[in-house]
Amino acid sequence: MSTLPLPKWLAFSVFTLLPLLALAQPRAALHNPAGYFPADQARFQPGAPAPVRPPGLPSAGARPLRPGVTVFGWLPAWVPMTYARQVDFALVSHVAYGGYRASEQGELQVPAADSAQPLATLVHRANPRGQVLLNLGYHEPATGAALLETAGGSARQALVEALARQVGATGANGVHLAFSFRPRATPAVEPRPASKSEYESAEKRLKKTRNELNDQNKALKQNYKTLQAVRNDFVQRKKSGATIAPTELAEYQRQQRQQQADSSQFIADRDRFRAEEAALSSHMVLPPAPAARPDGRPAAVRELLAALRQALPSATLTLELPAIDSARVYAGLLALGPPPVNLCVLQAFDYTAARPDDPGPLAPVQPSAAWGPQALATSVDYYLKQKLRPAQLLVGLIAPGKVWTVYTSGAPIRYWYVTSRSLAIQPVKAQRVDEASGSLRVELDSLRGMLPQAPHVAWADDTTTLAARYAWATGRGLGGVTIWALGFDAPDAPLWSFVRAHLTGAATPTAAPVAPDTTGLAADTAQASPRASEDNGPQTFTEAMTEAESWVKGSALAQVVLLFLVVLLAGAWVGMLVGAAQTARYWVPFARRLAWMLVLLLGTGALLGLYVSCVGPFRRGSVWLTWLVVLGGLVMLWLAYRRSRPATPLP
Repeated sequence: MSTLPLPKWLAFSVFTLLPLLALAQPRAALHNPAGYFPADQARFQPGAPAPVRPPGLPSAGARPLRPGVTVFGWLPAWVPMTYARQVDFALVSHVAYGGYRASEQGELQVPAADSAQPLATLVHRANPRGQVLLNLGYHEPATGAALLETAGGSARQALVEALARQVGATGANGVHLAFSFRPRATPAVEPRPASKSEYESAEKRLKKTRNELNDQNKALKQNYKTLQAVRNDFVQRKKSGATIAPTELAEYQRQQRQQQADSSQFIADRDRFRAEEAALSSHMVLPPAPAARPDGRPAAVRELLAALRQALPSATLTLELPAIDSARVYAGLLALGPPPVNLCVLQAFDYTAARPDDPGPLAPVQPSAAWGPQALATSVDYYLKQKLRPAQLLVGLIAPGKVWTVYTSGAPIRYWYVTSRSLAIQPVKAQRVDEASGSLRVELDSLRGMLPQAPHVAWADDTTTLAARYAWATGRGLGGVTIWALGFDAPDAPLWSFVRAHLTGAATPTAAPVAPDTTGLAADTAQASPRASEDNGPQTFTEAMTEAESWVKGSALAQVVLLFLVVLLAGAWVGMLVGAAQTARYWVPFARRLAWMLVLLLGTGALLGLYVSCVGPFRRGSVWLTWLVVLGGLVMLWLAYRRSRPATPLP
């Protein structure tokens, strides 16, 4: 990909000043232009020349999105409109224009270069169905949140009125809310002197707790070995070409998530035990932890959403969800009932940002030992457990990559976000798809225009890895995908090539490769749930059996009734066999009685097979095949009898 020559002063800033300034930045931020690669910072400067549209691409609007497909994109206010005009908005259903901020007093802070009105005109001209949203950001301060906690909600009401006026003035279609909350501090528990009875009681309790923790630790280690053995078995079977049943993979992933949850609980219990043990060694005891004060932020956010919905009844409202809900605000918000928004957008970026000394991918698909317990799958599971509908949740595509400078002298590792425009012109030493994360890992000898020269590692995505992420999202029945950010990448970048290839036209897209998981196996389509089947079309036989199995396993009454019928009819079956053996000379010559006997035997066998398949541990195709073989054998015996039975009854 070629770029236009830069003016001398701009080239000097790119190749000299910006690298040094970037090295002085404490941390790169996804929403801050200073966190991006110096060449990208120069591109987005006001007045910088816009790149030339590559030749040979379809004309804008020639291939619009398929009806019902949702592609949500952000356009930061600091990206010049010259870049926005290169975006084919026929490929985007929702555009969130960033830069609006809410103050603690309810004032709406408009970006300095407010281009919402020309953007709305541009989008609606290219895509009459396109939705332009004002992206409202709010960062909770460290010492309180007057916007949410003011008595009577006067600040919230002022903000709602200001937003309604701005939507009308710009011609936008609605509002996208992006709130950032801080975790509430847990009240500290101070030890106090223990009496003799308290000391003895605590000593006995801690001894019992120590034994329980040891047992839990052993069980966790054993479960880990079992999971590793299953994973190795999957890998060997994959190499040999054997098929892995979706139910096997789904069960492995369920056990893996349970192992992670049990490990987290064990660590919390162990830390509490160590604190109590340390206090007891000084003849002190830890009193019970005080109850945390109720968190009113979820209810306040819901009141703000309700007021905004009332002020803009026909507008589109969307809510941004963090990848990790560390403040637990959104769990409380969703627990209050479905939020009055059209869509919830999962900004699933930077899962490995807390590892500044260990370069890692932006968004691993599955949790893994290499990149930690948090990933796209855990974020989606977290919000779906809060009763959020899959079709209401968007997740997916990430345009920028991340490039790391790896120093051998022990200096702090630096990184920048990088667009495909910049990454495409870098000299690539090697690249491969990381199976644990599903991302593309690129090794670079150096970065052009960067000082000092040092090895670099970049994490990014190409068409294959993007297709894998979308296949994973559609397999979960999610509502669509997101793009951060519009204007970052050239029109022929892998991101847009993928959208044109898979999300446009009237026909159903061809199956894309599914995302790798922690087993290294591409079989995540087994994650599809019964709710996803309701959104995507008729159920298959396998999905119907999965629903039946879930219903039987989840209902104690169903299991009791089914077991009662199985025991009753199994007894009748045994009785029929004994009776048939004793009175064969009287029963066999009569075809009608033999037919009834076969019906009873086969009906009982079918119920036994149903019980074993739904409740027992052998719900596989071999069980059904076994029962079909038995049924076929009995039918053949009956047909043979019909042809060879004597004309008159035996004496």
